[in-house]
Amino acid sequence: MNQPVESVAAPAASTGAVAALFNVLLEPRKTFEALKPASPWILPLVVILLAVAGFTYINWPHLMDQRIEAFQASDRLEPAQKAEIIADMQAKRENPGPVDIALGPLFVGIFSILGAALWLLLGNVVAGGDGTFKTLWSAFNYAGMVGVVEMVLKTIMIQMKQSANVYTSLALLAPDLDTKGFAFRALDAVDIFSVWFFLVMAVGVSVMCKVKAQKATTIAIVSFVVWAVGIKAGLGTALGGLFGM
Repeated sequence: MNQPVESVAAPAASTGAVAALFNVLLEPRKTFEALKPASPWILPLVVILLAVAGFTYINWPHLMDQRIEAFQASDRLEPAQKAEIIADMQAKRENPGPVDIALGPLFVGIFSILGAALWLLLGNVVAGGDGTFKTLWSAFNYAGMVGVVEMVLKTIMIQMKQSANVYTSLALLAPDLDTKGFAFRALDAVDIFSVWFFLVMAVGVSVMCKVKAQKATTIAIVSFVVWAVGIKAGLGTALGGLFGM
């Protein structure tokens, strides 16, 4: 008599570090589960830094125009100091130096470390998970691929409009509001890419810290509200947009 053959479940297909750069945008849970054992972080971080450098270089004149406009509208500086800063910006408008291009990637690299630490705190202390810094740093950097897509799209928009004042947020519904005011900044914070990033990070926290998806999503939503209202709108308004906020 033939004995029944016990079927063996096929192992889940692994996701390599390169493929994960794309897969994380469409299948974040499956991607993070595949990445968790090794938790690679160097490749996505390098991609983000190169994207920031490229975005800055390509759009530099328009980014400088936006900064000049912010300084001109600011009343927090003495007239002589303001004139000196604006004159320096105008001199650099057409020819950015290596330091000008490197500042963006440097800031993003530091923010990557701080951001991963913050999400680790939320995942372990607030949600009661057991993630490590390496796993959360990997998740944070891969979630940053959302930002790379944003930079590509906004570069196209900036070049078409010849202005850095482009939006993919609720700010499009209120074009008559003061762009330096709290209300406009709060609406601008509700950006499709920002929401996308926080949702991907919710999945990252759930997988890397082994917490329930509902709890991780709740934490991500609260974090998004704090960022949108407190930092993007509140702090951004207080600083008058002088630092690109």
